[in-house]
Amino acid sequence: MEPSGRVNETAALQLGGDRFLLQRILGRGAMGIVYAAYDQKRRMPVALKMLRMVDPISLFQFKNEFRALSDITHPNLVTLYELLSEGNLLYFTMELVTGVDLLRFVRPLVDGDISSNARTLPLDHETLTNVHRKAPSGVTNRGELDIERLRIALPHVVHGVMALHTAGKLHRDIKPSNILVPEDGRARLCDFGLVASLGSQSTAGGEGSPLVGTVAYMSPEQAACGTLTEASDWYSVGATLYRTLTGVTPYPGDNLEVLSRKQHEDPRPPSRVDPEVPSDLEELCVDLLSRDPAKRPTGEQVLARLAGHKRTIARPAARVHVDPAFVGRRSDLDALDEALGAVRAGTPVVMLVRGRSGMGKSTLVRHFLDQATASGAVALAGRCYERESVPFKGLDSLVDALANHLGDVLRDRVDDTVARNMVRVARLFPVMRAIADNHARGPGVVDGQSPQELRNRGFAALRGLLRWLGERATLILHLDDLQRGDADSLALLAEILRPPEAPRMLLVASYRSEDEASSELLRELASRRKRGELGDVRDLTVDALSDGDARELAAELLGTAPGDSLVAHVAAESGGSPFFLQELARYFETRTLESRSGPILLDTVLRSRLQELPAPARALLSVVSVAGQPLERRILEDAAPVGTAEEQNFALLRSERFVRSKAAGELEEFEPYHDRIREAAVALLEPDELKTQHLRFAVALSASDRSDLDAPVEHWLGAGDHERAAKAARAAAEQAERGLAFERAARLFALALEHGTWEPEDERRLRITLGDALVNAGRVVLASEEYLRAAKGAPDGVALDLKRRAAVHLLRSARVDEGLVLMREVLAAVGMSLPSSPSRALTTLLLRRAQLRLRGLDFRERKESDVSADVLARIDTCWTASTGLCLVDPIRGSAFQTKHLLMALQAGEPSRVAAGLGIEAGYMATFADPWAAAREKHLLETARDLSERLGQPHAIAVSLTTAGIAAFMRGQCKRGHELFVRGERIFRDECTGVAWELAAATLFGIQCLYSLGEIAELVRNVPTRLREAEERGDVYLAGSLRTWRSHVVWLATDKPEEGRAQLEEARRMLPQEGFYLQRYFDVDTAVNIELYLGRGVAAHAIVQDAWAGMKKAFLLQVQNMRIETTALRARTAIAAAKEGHDATARLNEAEADAKRLERERTPTSLPYALSIQASVRFLRGQRAEAFTTYERAVEEFERASMKMHAAAARIRLGTVRRGQRDAELVANAEKTLRRESIRRPDRIAAMLVP
Repeated sequence: MEPSGRVNETAALQLGGDRFLLQRILGRGAMGIVYAAYDQKRRMPVALKMLRMVDPISLFQFKNEFRALSDITHPNLVTLYELLSEGNLLYFTMELVTGVDLLRFVRPLVDGDISSNARTLPLDHETLTNVHRKAPSGVTNRGELDIERLRIALPHVVHGVMALHTAGKLHRDIKPSNILVPEDGRARLCDFGLVASLGSQSTAGGEGSPLVGTVAYMSPEQAACGTLTEASDWYSVGATLYRTLTGVTPYPGDNLEVLSRKQHEDPRPPSRVDPEVPSDLEELCVDLLSRDPAKRPTGEQVLARLAGHKRTIARPAARVHVDPAFVGRRSDLDALDEALGAVRAGTPVVMLVRGRSGMGKSTLVRHFLDQATASGAVALAGRCYERESVPFKGLDSLVDALANHLGDVLRDRVDDTVARNMVRVARLFPVMRAIADNHARGPGVVDGQSPQELRNRGFAALRGLLRWLGERATLILHLDDLQRGDADSLALLAEILRPPEAPRMLLVASYRSEDEASSELLRELASRRKRGELGDVRDLTVDALSDGDARELAAELLGTAPGDSLVAHVAAESGGSPFFLQELARYFETRTLESRSGPILLDTVLRSRLQELPAPARALLSVVSVAGQPLERRILEDAAPVGTAEEQNFALLRSERFVRSKAAGELEEFEPYHDRIREAAVALLEPDELKTQHLRFAVALSASDRSDLDAPVEHWLGAGDHERAAKAARAAAEQAERGLAFERAARLFALALEHGTWEPEDERRLRITLGDALVNAGRVVLASEEYLRAAKGAPDGVALDLKRRAAVHLLRSARVDEGLVLMREVLAAVGMSLPSSPSRALTTLLLRRAQLRLRGLDFRERKESDVSADVLARIDTCWTASTGLCLVDPIRGSAFQTKHLLMALQAGEPSRVAAGLGIEAGYMATFADPWAAAREKHLLETARDLSERLGQPHAIAVSLTTAGIAAFMRGQCKRGHELFVRGERIFRDECTGVAWELAAATLFGIQCLYSLGEIAELVRNVPTRLREAEERGDVYLAGSLRTWRSHVVWLATDKPEEGRAQLEEARRMLPQEGFYLQRYFDVDTAVNIELYLGRGVAAHAIVQDAWAGMKKAFLLQVQNMRIETTALRARTAIAAAKEGHDATARLNEAEADAKRLERERTPTSLPYALSIQASVRFLRGQRAEAFTTYERAVEEFERASMKMHAAAARIRLGTVRRGQRDAELVANAEKTLRRESIRRPDRIAAMLVP
């Protein structure tokens, strides 16, 4: 908008594009034009006022005119609708009143016709612009006074002024031209450009205060720029009455003369001007025009005096709501301030604000946010809705707020990371697309990425954006009604909040405490909090107000003294609930204590209030309540009974706090003001009425252009139309799946199956898609059940594939017995069987390896289409058995892997051959003999060449990962980690259905980082990997990430008890029968925790008890595992010897193990052997030999790039002689470990090199 100048009236004729049809000009003045118009969006006639003079003062007054009363509705105030801007035009719409101003109503022209003189908001030609301007003429030309019309209109004027005052406002410009009266005499006060709040600076007066208003009608104190009160407006009412009674204003003369006379003399009595003036109205007029504000009658007194005449009216039922002052809650605010202080100091904090409905949680948080933003904080607020129709409903409105904020602050170019994050977030939240497109540089999303990977990257991107914001401002997020959130929202919240390096922000999440048991989100939130996944989480319970605070609030609401008996009664009756207090205050405002019968409950009060509403407004409230979520007005109008969705009804419900509205882009959404109001309104409906309303909503939503397809589902169900509900649910589920909201998709697919009647093939497809959604949502056991249901009656090939998928998911979710039974069934279907024991599995493996050696790796390449489906099914079944069993029973898994490779070579399908060659190379790396090493190298080269020639991402990633496994097994951890990173990136970015491959890359990558001593990276990344595994339902990976090398995360942060808790959780999750690979992980974790705590004897006992089981399971046939377990046993023997537990025998055991390690001849086995030998010699008193051996151990650890072990050996080296240089050696080694996030280097050293 231009800073100054006159708007082109021609441009105004095209105002609003297609929305407003401008019909005629109702009035024109210096600053504005008023049109009669038709609002096609609202489908109703309106008055439209446009600002003509665009200057700072005019802008202020114009906006103030709208904003002052935009939330107030009263029958005697013109209702204001919308404030809009378009280019350089500013305008607002309001109620169209067909009538004339008050003066013309009571003094009509002899030949005048009121209906032909429709006016809305007359322009302020009389408002003061120059004190030297001549005052209005002292003689009117408007016919004779119709006293009956005056008596009809005047009480309405009084009610309108009282409504303004109840709302804490002064009009400051009451005069005949600002009062509109239609034919029925219901006058409306209008023109609110000078409205000001009582007690504000605008009404305080004093030196420098501007003179505003209309001289002829303003009070003496307003004329003197003094303090204004309600009495000032009542003076203007008296001046208006004087004009209507006499036809002239109280004081003749120019403006300056009138301003002076008002301070020193009273006006002539009206009867001196017109002897026919009724005496009661003259007396009232004279009293209102008293120069002493204290002597003027109040509104109630004016009404009482008018009540003596038969033409007076009763007080209208509608009333004006006033927000109560914020009362009490000092300790609650202190807790929030303390949390904000922690954030400003650098610690992210989650504040959970809980309390029963109506306790004032939202009011408390809004008050806190107002204070925080006033001190410079950035606050973004959102809310969870009961039937939200968007993915991630718990955070959708919060991301809307984030998008708006970024749109405001991102004026300059942002760095590539921020731009990329916005693109990735936009994949989950389309509201971010516009701003993302403005800043995007390069691809942020690759089409080949799996749904799970797109989701993970979107999560990480939102976390990154919030972290970026938190580094630049004090950031607060408020999420209201958290109990309504969904599992997808919690998964996203958990990613944002997970330590370490969570965004520096305060998340204030409020929820209804009565929903803690029923809300899935709240239950899961408590579980994640217990596991330490959310960082610093604090609780704030908002209880009832104290008796003193309740009385103070009651007095504020009732407008009486705190000692009043009604205040005490309402405070006691409320139970300290602010919402209950407010409703009781409304209820008692028009009742006496004696009029009550029995105890008054909130439902009773609300029911009474609802029944007092006009029938159309009450019907509209029922519509809004049945909706169950915020809905655009146009949909509410389509779903509402005829004649209810009128603007006046919306305005009344909004001003009475029955509904609240919010902007949603260019639309306006409505919802009940409080859940208890919604419940009360729905309870008033008869069952048939409720069913009919659901049907209206279902039809309206289905016909709308809303993007959320699940919006009609619950309404079709409520209407009893289950078939349409099922079809709508299916479409919505497919939409949710595309939006990566897998929990929501699964719920909707299940709902479609439950309520629909489907053909067998359609039902099968639905169950398969439900299973896929459940897999992506991490509920793989449920997914397996759906796959098995879908397999019933399916063609053989489809059934086999579904059973195969179910079997691998059961195995990976610790349902070993069920998984093995199903795996046997799948194998039997293709003519194969599962080895019955580990020894038989080993025999089978050796035979198949011999077959492979004799056969060689040559094959005749064939297209997949040239290989029979049965052969491909057998090959893929072997792959499933291998990947499903590898983390349960490696020997059986190896046997099937070799079978897979043999069959793939025979079939000649290249992608399967490449995968088989790569995995086989990894298995070959477990053997120590030279032939195996040569064979491994040949396999890797062949697999790499084939995968690169194929150009298939999966084949390339498998070859990289298996090369990494081989390098790791040979002790080449640095190269192994590089290969894992490259392979994992391809799996995540370009492949789908690769959970097993990602699990392998993750576990081996962690092992590499552990060996390399990159502990800080593990501390940062392991919690994320664990969360992802849990969300996928990958129980084995999750269990492994709680143990094995990941245990160093909890020991590095000096939380051994948390490490023990993680171990127990892994044991609970994983099978304990037999000695599966995870049992070795358990042993490794338990032993290292005991060593960290200095309990060597206990650690040694754990190893000894487990050794036979590991041998029986053939785990010690794997060279890398044999090296690690042998070194582990030796370390426990040394630690036990230090505690005096049969020291000689323990040291001899350790020495023997060191010799075994020397014979392994790998980069890691030699430094292990040397460190063990050095500790044995030290404990035997051979200090010189120990010192030399420790030195060699340090050198070999460094040669193997084992940074953490090298630092631990240096600490031991420094303790052998205890000189000055040795102390420096220890200090430097400890500094190295601390840089890797290790808080207690001494304990880590004692664990690794006892």
